[in-house]
Amino acid sequence: MRTIPLATTWELFRNGQWGLPGALLGANALPALILTALHHEGPLDLAEESVLVIHVVATLMNAVIFGAAIMAAQGRPSRLYAFPVSTATLVAWQMLPGMAVMFAESAVSTAALNAAFPLDWPVWGPSLFLTCALAAVQAVVWLTEKSAWLLPGVSVVGGGLGVWYQSRYGVVFNRPVHIWREVTPAEMLTLLAVAVLSYVVAVEAVRRDRCGEALRTDLLLWFERLFDPAPAKGLPFRSPQAAQFWFEWRQKGAMPAMAGFAMLVGLCSWALFNRNVALLHEGCLLAGHGLPILGFVMGLVIGCTGPADGKFEMGQFLAARPITNTDLSRIILKVIAWNVIGSWLLWCVAAALLSFILWAAGALPSRFLPPEMQWWHLPAILAGSWLTTAVVASVLLCGRTPLLASLVCGIPTLFIGLIMFEKWAVAEADRLRFHQTVLVCYAVVFLLITAWAFVAARRTRMVQSQTVYASAGAWVAAVALLALDWNLHGGRTLPVQVLVVGFAALALAPIALTPLALAWNRHR
Repeated sequence: MRTIPLATTWELFRNGQWGLPGALLGANALPALILTALHHEGPLDLAEESVLVIHVVATLMNAVIFGAAIMAAQGRPSRLYAFPVSTATLVAWQMLPGMAVMFAESAVSTAALNAAFPLDWPVWGPSLFLTCALAAVQAVVWLTEKSAWLLPGVSVVGGGLGVWYQSRYGVVFNRPVHIWREVTPAEMLTLLAVAVLSYVVAVEAVRRDRCGEALRTDLLLWFERLFDPAPAKGLPFRSPQAAQFWFEWRQKGAMPAMAGFAMLVGLCSWALFNRNVALLHEGCLLAGHGLPILGFVMGLVIGCTGPADGKFEMGQFLAARPITNTDLSRIILKVIAWNVIGSWLLWCVAAALLSFILWAAGALPSRFLPPEMQWWHLPAILAGSWLTTAVVASVLLCGRTPLLASLVCGIPTLFIGLIMFEKWAVAEADRLRFHQTVLVCYAVVFLLITAWAFVAARRTRMVQSQTVYASAGAWVAAVALLALDWNLHGGRTLPVQVLVVGFAALALAPIALTPLALAWNRHR
């Protein structure tokens, strides 16, 4: 009989046989790409600000991507509640294997980057931080599971740990000025305290959940009843599709709330640490560029149709529900649209309200938009948020773990391979042409994917002819507007224009990809 530590460790690697390697590659792909480009320009200076920023961001990316892969592979501790072990033992051997794997991943990633580039990045400090941060986030997730406190709890704890980590490199909420070379005894005690406190909180959280004691308060129950009137009042839904949309929105309609919470955190941080009015206005406007990233995260959530969080395979209950793939895809696309439009409108209203307040106070900057931003960014942010959310969700809706793992591993590998091929096989005089060829190839791939999706969906009657014609008309109208702007203002090379045309087509692909993916997932 296997011991508890051996069983939980084996289960972690068995469930994460695809996800963990893919997360390892995905977390290090972007830093490797950037470092390769910088190294190509000349020797890397460890004291240079850009290299320090890459180090900090790479560590936090490892925390988010690989930490999420570990938690997905481990699953919920509730599956172990019936085992004849104490809560303290259950929590310990649920947390320790993940912490050990996180430490090893961080150390191996840093060592690999140090070997590939002359970096000499520290190993111990970031690795210990990621290990303790994983334990803290797990404890908060288990404590606030199945409650409205989940998102605020994870945001506060994760944000606090991120601020502490940033302070190891200089002033908080400022660019790093030095590298975290040595772990002092005080820092070691702080990390140890975080780990011990996380274990204590996790034990209490699992004990409560194991006894069926939900984390509820009267205020929270009143708030949920206020925004969920239909079941309490017994009001019938107009149609089965309306009921399904209500259910999907309750489960996956968090993007506007997440955007609002992020802006609130930014406002509180500004009030505590900066109080520069011009910086507040600029930060509020530039915050919109984070909506496509938030959309990527929401795409991961919306694309999960399993009986539990993190499960891509559709459960039997949803698969047997008397609703067609076409209707279900329309509901999911409607949920995506409401998330994206709601978040974008919330950001626009917040920026407009702040601008009006500053104008009334006579403190509005003379230049309304920051130098990094132009007016066309406003619709581009909306389109980019839809693109990332809908494409990621439609890919995950297929429910095929090997395909998803192949994409997670293959796309970063392709990017790295192209960079290495350019560096070693393409002459200096031909690199511009190589870049342009790659951009055109990307655009062609996007166009082919979109065309194939609509042809396949129409052939299987999952989309109507009117939908195909409307999508084609929308794409032609978007391309015409883009061509008019390029003709008036210029500033874009032909390969970039072709790539934008490809992205415009890819943004429409989820209309056909979503019902195809649902059909593939539903009929296994």
